[in-house]
Amino acid sequence: LAGVAAARDRCRNALLGLLDLEQNQLAALRSRPAMASPLTFVHSQQELVDAHRQRAARAIDVRIARAQDEIGHHLARVRALSPLATLDRGYAVARRGDGVTVPSIAELTVGDDLKIQLTDGEVLAKITELQETNNG
Repeated sequence: LAGVAAARDRCRNALLGLLDLEQNQLAALRSRPAMASPLTFVHSQQELVDAHRQRAARAIDVRIARAQDEIGHHLARVRALSPLATLDRGYAVARRGDGVTVPSIAELTVGDDLKIQLTDGEVLAKITELQETNNG
């Protein structure tokens, strides 16, 4: 009986020791910040995601602004090279009756019909005289 009682006491002490060890480990786990307040970790990750999203939005805004500036520069170049821009500066385009552009007086004769394109329309004209200039 004494041996059984001693064995029972040793088993109880061993079991109490295991329970005590498990309770200490459980308390240690509960004391960790993530376990003490699980939402703390979620909130910190949410803040990180928000920061990355804001940085990405700013980067996209910068790229869009640069692209708009670039488009504006290209548009200004296209407008400057446009034949209509040339007409706006006071120049004109002369075409024969068949629509072919006339770059030189040598291609015309007295009596030819001309269409002179200006910035806001066309003038129909008949050549009555040709005067050659020396630009050379």
